[in-house]
Amino acid sequence: MGDGRRRRFYGRTRAEMAERLRRAQTALAQGLPLADERITVGAFLRRWLAESAQPALRPRTFQGYETNVERHLIPALGRVRLARLTPDAVQALLNRKVADGLSPSTVRGIHATLRRALTQAERWGWSPETSRSWSARPPAKRPEVRPFMKEQVRRFLDAVHGDRFEPLYHATSPSRSGCGRARRWA
Repeated sequence: MGDGRRRRFYGRTRAEMAERLRRAQTALAQGLPLADERITVGAFLRRWLAESAQPALRPRTFQGYETNVERHLIPALGRVRLARLTPDAVQALLNRKVADGLSPSTVRGIHATLRRALTQAERWGWSPETSRSWSARPPAKRPEVRPFMKEQVRRFLDAVHGDRFEPLYHATSPSRSGCGRARRWA
């Protein structure tokens, strides 16, 4: 189909096989390459890092993506064929990472890395169009902020008395707390 090679399409049902054939014909009509259904997620992610991510990203961003790929994504999903990657496999990975005690921001970073890679796979014609939006991102948990009470502010200001940053602490806290300590250095 297009490159002179014969392609075979298989499916569990006649309808599934016909859908795969239709997608291949649509891709060819749009000038897209046909997906290699044998490529694994691990092989694709390494190729994506080398060919797409590294040239386009700053070194520190690339390093974070590379860490997410090598430490989290490939060990969990590396052997799965890209064409057979399912939403529940991705969600199970994210849930496992949360259960393993990784911070929500780390899990969101893993999800973002995979989403960006799958977006590129879609552009290359190697992955279904909906693959990047399959799984839900873990919610961000914000730590509870507990401001000091008046007595705690007084104790804190007594503790920093004489510190070279004491004026900074007075400039940001006493006028709102009503402690009246701002007069000491003013």
